[in-house]
Amino acid sequence: MPCIWYKGGLCTSPVLDKPTADVTLPSRCLSQGYTTCRFFKDVSTSPTTSDVRGSREYGRPILMIHGLNKPMKSDCKYFRLLNHESGSYLAACEVLKRYLNMYEVSLCVDYWNDCPFRKLQDKIP
Repeated sequence: MPCIWYKGGLCTSPVLDKPTADVTLPSRCLSQGYTTCRFFKDVSTSPTTSDVRGSREYGRPILMIHGLNKPMKSDCKYFRLLNHESGSYLAACEVLKRYLNMYEVSLCVDYWNDCPFRKLQDKIP
């Protein structure tokens, strides 16, 4: 099983600022030893996010619009933070059933209690 961050000869680890071939070593990246790499980050151990690699539940994300550089937290119970295989984070709304753009994420973080979508969903039995 190859490293999840090895894509097209590039290391796309979230530890790096941008994808690069400078740190790749195919003999390590494509073998079981990839977990010993200092750029390897296991996303499956994060309790606050889930992995979006195998899931297209909310459609296809456009990273220029939906991608977040850092994890965001909202107290809304319908807010989901997801890891993208590129190392970016994505925020999704379970009520709207779609990814949130960067502007919507800031609203969801700051004004979640006033969200009309959350209020409508809470009224549905």
